[in-house]
Amino acid sequence: MNLKFKLESSDNEIKQATKEYQEIWDKDGQNIISTIERVSGLSFPKEDINVTIKEKPSRVEYGQITLRASYPYNIKKSTLVHELIHILIPNKIIKEFDEPHNVIYLILFDIWQEIFGKEYAIKSVNFERSLSPRYDKCWSNVLKLSNRQRIIKFKSIINNGNKK
Repeated sequence: MNLKFKLESSDNEIKQATKEYQEIWDKDGQNIISTIERVSGLSFPKEDINVTIKEKPSRVEYGQITLRASYPYNIKKSTLVHELIHILIPNKIIKEFDEPHNVIYLILFDIWQEIFGKEYAIKSVNFERSLSPRYDKCWSNVLKLSNRQRIIKFKSIINNGNKK
């Protein structure tokens, strides 16, 4: 799997942000993918994934990723990992939850920590918590669990969802 960063604007901020996301991918992409796959027990599709950089909220829609341009470099790293996990988890599983981040966050902290370190992971959680009360609530729920409890819960959700 590879990410294809599409430049859809001649705006200098968008160009610079696209360059930074590409640098992150070039430097850490293989480690990000292998860590996410190992921790989650899932595999990414083999196809390339299109990534667009805009000044809009980061999200995954129809198998494509949109990433916010104005985030600082370190937040770009955590956002990229976050959105890749959205790509990885099957929609049929996510749709069963009122809040998909209750599933994603079960593995996200541990993945950030493994790739970028514990201090980085804590700062990334704090940033996401500041984005909305919804994210803050999800992080509070998930971080009450130990690492082991989070992984067990995640794998149970995935295994039960794949049986349906």
